[in-house]
Amino acid sequence: MSSINSNMKLWLMGLFLALVVLIAKSVIDAGVHPIYVSFFQASGSALYLISTGAFKGVKLTLVKRHFSFFVIASLLGFTIPQLIVFSSVNHVGVGIASLSYALPLIVTYLISLKMGLEPFNVKGLLFLLILVIGTFAYLFRSEYILDFSGSWNWIILLSLSPISIGIANVYRSVKWPIGLPVLHVALLTNMFSAITYLFLIFILAPRFDIASSEKLNVTLLLIILILLSGSGQFLLFFLQKSVGPVFIGQTGSIVTLFGGVLGYVFYGDSYSIYTFIGSLFIFIGVFYYSKYKLLYTQK
Repeated sequence: MSSINSNMKLWLMGLFLALVVLIAKSVIDAGVHPIYVSFFQASGSALYLISTGAFKGVKLTLVKRHFSFFVIASLLGFTIPQLIVFSSVNHVGVGIASLSYALPLIVTYLISLKMGLEPFNVKGLLFLLILVIGTFAYLFRSEYILDFSGSWNWIILLSLSPISIGIANVYRSVKWPIGLPVLHVALLTNMFSAITYLFLIFILAPRFDIASSEKLNVTLLLIILILLSGSGQFLLFFLQKSVGPVFIGQTGSIVTLFGGVLGYVFYGDSYSIYTFIGSLFIFIGVFYYSKYKLLYTQK
């Protein structure tokens, strides 16, 4: 896989995830419970992957042999963090919710460094710090800061999401089932996540509360969410296998960047000098760290 293709996949994945967060907020505003949105995302991703031929060659013996991997990978990487983000987005805003996708980079890097998956390099660390600083600068805007008012319980809950995602990023690389194709791992992980959501729906039995006039719009948005989620999962697992957890950890900052742009277009979020500085830092950090990481990987 060439460096250009990997970088394009990284940016596309970030864009898709930012759109998913935006759509999730819209359908939740329309009356869909967050757990249903999470279920549609996971099950829809699985259906999308099946349409690409991911189900071919999947055997029950493989599922049994790697059962614990799929349970842990789905819970830590998808079920828990996605449910937290979708539940929090209406309480803390799109910008702060997007930040929970950026912070896993720090967790992923520190764990990878400790486990020897990531070599310590001053240049690489500098680019990652630029990326993280840019993300915080980008979100240092008055309307996002005001979102904290009265939302500290949600902020604390939201902080669990990057920890969970960061651990999952490393776990998938370290415990990747030997000999199992990328599409099989992607499909089964999403299927396990969907089953978990279905179990929670059965227990909690949340109700839909959608006005009749909104049903068509919600249906169309959920279809788009499924397509975007499935495409994002397709990219995520291929990048996970080829370039490792810290590289894909950059996705969160890209989500923040695109999330801000989409927030401006669809919700009228204002821009400031911090926005432009943060945008510049994010772009520089992603561009140069990706270049450094891919050159290192190819050696």
